[in-house]
Amino acid sequence: MASTDPRTLRTNPVADLRVELYGELVGLLVGIDRRAVDFIAARNATDTFGLGSTFLSE
Repeated sequence: MASTDPRTLRTNPVADLRVELYGELVGLLVGIDRRAVDFIAARNATDTFGLGSTFLSE
């Protein structure tokens, strides 16, 4: 099975940006440059903020 981790798919890596809210890790912004980034939610973010949380969807 091929890796779906975006950090391993990049060819020209840039620094990842941690997204935190109220001191809790929500996820990471990862990408190959400043115009092409993806938000990867942290596994514990749904436990902390809830699956339908607007913090994770907007």
